[in-house]
Amino acid sequence: IGSGIGKKIVSLNQAHGDQIHEAGLRMLPDGDGVYTNNPDLILGIALADCCGIMIYDPKNMAIMALHAGWRGAKLDIGPKGMAIMKEQFGTHPSDVLIWLTPCAGKDRYEVGPEFMDLFPGFVDQVNLKYYFDLRSYIASTLTEYGVQSQHIELSSICTITDNRFHSFRREGNMGRNIAFLG
Repeated sequence: IGSGIGKKIVSLNQAHGDQIHEAGLRMLPDGDGVYTNNPDLILGIALADCCGIMIYDPKNMAIMALHAGWRGAKLDIGPKGMAIMKEQFGTHPSDVLIWLTPCAGKDRYEVGPEFMDLFPGFVDQVNLKYYFDLRSYIASTLTEYGVQSQHIELSSICTITDNRFHSFRREGNMGRNIAFLG
């Protein structure tokens, strides 16, 4: 895809964790995040109900793409990514622009009752079911790290209910959505 525009697309085998790697022309190990300040690279991550955290630092011309399911969110992959960008590029949290991609929506992301303790304040109980607000949780971890809330755009699209998107919960292991950042 990128060769037509003179770019190289970099992606990695995602592992539902918090490992973040520098993009390069070599094979990347498994992980859930990739970053660069090389303008010839485009970062890509695959998603199917998990949330993509797409980070752009306009001052230092650096980018990062993170894959965050509930495990990665609980491991604070967003703030860990921000710390890496600060160390590698001098990124300041108040300067970044972030987009949280379509993912499982808070009204459809059904979880178990143990999530009430794992993510207090981000799980709603409706009758005997529990629903997790993944996007809001991720956004809260980023604002706690110092990202300005007005610099975080949350997609309102739910991959479970919107048939334009693949959803593992709706259709099983039938495909993935790809988010690109360059």
